[in-house]
Amino acid sequence: TQCRLVMSLLYPTLLLCVSGFFSNLRPSEPFLTAFLMGPDKNLTEGFNKKCLTRAES
Repeated sequence: TQCRLVMSLLYPTLLLCVSGFFSNLRPSEPFLTAFLMGPDKNLTEGFNKKCLTRAES
């Protein structure tokens, strides 16, 4: 029963830690801007700046 209690607390804790870690992994802005302005995405620099500043706030 104690093992069951430990596992019932361990799983949600690990899940929260892993999801928190991966949510903080973001590409840096210069890489993202260059990627979005590439030939396959074809977005303007002004649009990218507007979207990136909105996402950071």
